[in-house]
Amino acid sequence: MAGENEGRFLIPDHEMLRVIGRGAYGEIWMARSLTGALRAVKIVQRNDFESERAFQREFDGMSAFEPISRAHDGFVDILHVGRGTGFFYYIMELADDVTTGADIDIARYEPKTLRSELQRRKRIPARECLDLALSLTGALTALHAHELAHRDIKPANLIFVRGVPKLADIGLVASSGQKSFVGTEGYVPPEGPGTAQADIYSLGKVLYELSMGKDRMEFPEVPTRLDELADKDQLIGLNEILLKACAGTCGSRYKCAETMHRDLLRLQSGKKRALNRWIVAGGAILLAGGVFAASKVDWTGLGVPAKTAVDAPATLSVSTVPVGALVVLDDRLHNSPATFDQLSPGHHALHVMLKGYEPLDRQFELAAGATLALGNLALVPSHGSFQLISVPPGAEFSLKQGDKIIRRGKTPITLRDLPVGTYEFSATANRLTLEDSVEILRNETAARSLDFGPGSGTVKITSAPGGAAILQDGKEIGHTPWVIEDVPPGEVTYEVQLAGYKPARLEGGVQSGQRLFLAARLERSLAPVPGQPWTNSLGLRFVPVNDVRFCIWDTRVKDYAQFCTATGRQVQTPDFPQTPDDPVVLVNWQDAMDFCRWLTEKERAAGLLDEHLAYRLPTDLEWSTAAGMPGEGGATPESRDGKIRGLFPWGKTWPPSARSGNYADQSLAKKGEPVISGYVDGFAQTSPVGSFAANALGLYDVGGNVWEWCLEGYKGGNDARDWGVLRGGSWATSKRSEAESGYRNVVDRGDRDVIYGFRCVLAPDEQP
Repeated sequence: MAGENEGRFLIPDHEMLRVIGRGAYGEIWMARSLTGALRAVKIVQRNDFESERAFQREFDGMSAFEPISRAHDGFVDILHVGRGTGFFYYIMELADDVTTGADIDIARYEPKTLRSELQRRKRIPARECLDLALSLTGALTALHAHELAHRDIKPANLIFVRGVPKLADIGLVASSGQKSFVGTEGYVPPEGPGTAQADIYSLGKVLYELSMGKDRMEFPEVPTRLDELADKDQLIGLNEILLKACAGTCGSRYKCAETMHRDLLRLQSGKKRALNRWIVAGGAILLAGGVFAASKVDWTGLGVPAKTAVDAPATLSVSTVPVGALVVLDDRLHNSPATFDQLSPGHHALHVMLKGYEPLDRQFELAAGATLALGNLALVPSHGSFQLISVPPGAEFSLKQGDKIIRRGKTPITLRDLPVGTYEFSATANRLTLEDSVEILRNETAARSLDFGPGSGTVKITSAPGGAAILQDGKEIGHTPWVIEDVPPGEVTYEVQLAGYKPARLEGGVQSGQRLFLAARLERSLAPVPGQPWTNSLGLRFVPVNDVRFCIWDTRVKDYAQFCTATGRQVQTPDFPQTPDDPVVLVNWQDAMDFCRWLTEKERAAGLLDEHLAYRLPTDLEWSTAAGMPGEGGATPESRDGKIRGLFPWGKTWPPSARSGNYADQSLAKKGEPVISGYVDGFAQTSPVGSFAANALGLYDVGGNVWEWCLEGYKGGNDARDWGVLRGGSWATSKRSEAESGYRNVVDRGDRDVIYGFRCVLAPDEQP
């Protein structure tokens, strides 16, 4: 996978693995650090910008944001910012996998975002939305305090790291007020992005989609069945806040994220907002849940009474050692030394944090009118650990910070309680000295492994049951039990595969002169076994035909109904009765493709289908094989059309004998439709699948019942303008030429008809 990079981007101490996303500017890669940790690396290229000034502006924004990112849990941690030839990059935490969470499979990894959660859950309860909103408004407060703006807040840019939602795609962060227009339609306010109030608008639209379960373009509509929702009351309160956050004019919107944060806290605690619930915006009065025409309103009697001595505001001042710490009092934030005035009497919570130091929390009571000073709060430095190992062990090492030697010793060793910061270390063995630097992070253990010379170990791999194939980097190297000799020291990864069982991943570290034992207990899989018949979750039965599996019959009415229910599609019904086991009709080519895609995703999500298999329509050549036709030659359906004459699904005679298949029999003659003279099959229109004899491959209705869509177009491509191809005839087929197995029915791919249906195949997930 590292070959995907092809040397384009050389990132110090990181192996670039593969592209995992693309943002507004640049690509996002998965990378592996020297310690083996998986990181996300965003590459921002100079040639994506019109000028050097614009490119430098983005770099400056990211450089300014780097120290801020680690000061708040609502941001993805930026671990390093650097520059290369023609690009700059930044290294950050890797998002959880959408399926497996923190357990990352490099080849199958897909980041878990708020967008994927919303697609899965449709709507997020108000309680969860409030927790998320408080985290993000706190993060925006910290960002805006440094005069920076995000500029593209949307569900896809909110990722999960160890289960915690965080604001990502920080590549759009820039100095507040910049006029470069970036962002995503519907999340960007009328005046454009680049300001604190624009970020508030974008966040409001995100929270609207999450809490209401509606698209941002439907704002400010509320759910039609709001009264039936269990979280109705909190939802109405949240809607009030969102109306203010997403007001069309800046004057009606929240001035800062801190104010919105306070209103969210009040809602979470069950308190009413300090402001009136009525919000005047653009000549209308907006109330949670609707819009009412403005009329004369009597505002008298709504004044706030003067403060009495009992509830006179208090004042608190805080200073820290060292200065510059972020001081959070209830829902207000300042850097120390900080002063908070207009405080209500009663209980208050204080939280102090500074990079490199342990957070400090205090609880206290303030009397009415009191002035309290918390002076010189001493912050305690944070600590982490450093683990150093070497091959061979026993290397002499020293750890220093600047010119000061911190520790000396021999490997392997774990140094604990090191103050956070950057250190340099050197180690010597076999007359070789290796040097490097390491960053110690709070409550984390940094690890380094040094190799001072050639050496090898062995790996023994076994499985239950045995006989499983062992793969390394996608290539088979043996079968269990197996011993691999002369393995270089370091991390190794293998995959164990056995038909009828789920694949297992084995990982470990090889040490010089030692044997690594890896074992897998394989779990049975419900997925298809290569070369064997298979029945899927809808009860569709498949048999092997060369390299694919053909469904033995057409997609039925009841199968397609499940698809329509799951996707919200309207079911098209013909003007004649059908049983649930009849083939579905009135489907065009795109309908059939969408069904195959839905069924693939459904069974992958249920663990019934491996990622390398997918449902699709059969190709024209595959359909010919399934119909028992000899080679027709030609590269396209057009070049093969009609080359073989006189061959029918039942043989070489015409007309067909009784019940050879569902064609235009005598029952249609009563309706004035063309029929096959004297032919009787017992059905006027469609018949339940499997009503007639199967062919030699076990496939039913390869001739008659409904015409079946093929994957490619008549001229062989997948261009939407290419004509579609249908094979096999239908219950209305009466012409000899159309009943021939080699006949291609050429129609517009968008056409739907009561004689059109389709059949699925299960094949490797690649274009045939």
